[in-house]
Amino acid sequence: MLFTASSLFWTTDTAYDTETITHLKFGWPIPFMMQDQRYFNPPFPYVMRVNLSGMSGGTAFILGKLLFDIVINFIFAIASWWIAVSVISRRDDR
Repeated sequence: MLFTASSLFWTTDTAYDTETITHLKFGWPIPFMMQDQRYFNPPFPYVMRVNLSGMSGGTAFILGKLLFDIVINFIFAIASWWIAVSVISRRDDR
């Protein structure tokens, strides 16, 4: 869950024009947060990061996608752990 939440801070979205800057998407592997950053007037195209300053025009969390991301990341963590344990146990059998 912490990994999923932290993805807001290391994912980016590119604003290509004044339309795309109003619905930037953040989160990984599936974006689960949309943010309107039209108050910011960058040169386009511009790589944007999540804004937690309270100056955004609006922030929306998509709960279904957030929960799905948590499940995906949990399954990935369990699979990685299982593979690591399998590799280590095979080394010990030699």
